[in-house]
Amino acid sequence: MILGETGSPGRATGSAQCIEADRPRGEQLRSDHLSGVKDVQTGDIVVMPDLLPAMCELVDDADGFVVYDEERLTGRGPTYARQLGIPAIINCPQIRSIVETGDQITVDSNAQWILRHRSSDLSQQRNQS
Repeated sequence: MILGETGSPGRATGSAQCIEADRPRGEQLRSDHLSGVKDVQTGDIVVMPDLLPAMCELVDDADGFVVYDEERLTGRGPTYARQLGIPAIINCPQIRSIVETGDQITVDSNAQWILRHRSSDLSQQRNQS
């Protein structure tokens, strides 16, 4: 379980789409530093360092956000998530070493945690349905 802070209330489970940032040291984050943004699919949970204005329409179909470098509730990522009505967790930089694109994760921003599912967990959930 990964702990963070509530950026937007709610709970969602989906496939992680990790947006990678390759920013030169000391430079401000720009959209040309990011990869994976155009791969976001309906129902994904987008894991990103920050939400840039140019990314907004590309992440509209996501079911949740994890904005790991954001520390402010008033930041663009959590604010946009609230506008979309989807959950968001902020301020959890440790997620970068735990979650990869394609991992199934649950974001529960009300309880302030993210859970990375093992494939056996998902098989059991499907069998119980």
